[in-house]
Amino acid sequence: MTSEKLPYGHLMPERSTRRERTGGPLGSLVGVLGAAAVFVSAVVLAVIVQNIGHEMGNLRAKVERDHDEMAKLQVQAQRDHDDMAKLQAQAQKDHDDMAKLQEKAEKSDAEIIKLQARPGTERPRRDW
Repeated sequence: MTSEKLPYGHLMPERSTRRERTGGPLGSLVGVLGAAAVFVSAVVLAVIVQNIGHEMGNLRAKVERDHDEMAKLQVQAQRDHDDMAKLQAQAQKDHDDMAKLQEKAEKSDAEIIKLQARPGTERPRRDW
């Protein structure tokens, strides 16, 4: 017997070098193209995220302007509502005044008719 000891277990086949596994220059080209694709993807993603941020800023500004415009319109609507209430009150007052004037006119007409019905009185002249 020899003095060398035999290893127990499975023998591992010798691994080939990395260059042999990648296929030489073709493997290097694939690696470079893969790295370039990852870089381009990262740049595109960064541009997209930047555009999204810019659009969000624009939308926030638009929402703020819309809120300001709505507040102005609400104030204007309240003023218009108050003006309308004042005008309705004035219209009611004018209507009441007109009813009183009509009542006075009817009394005056009744008095004129009464005076005209008396014998020996002249007709009063109306200058209006």
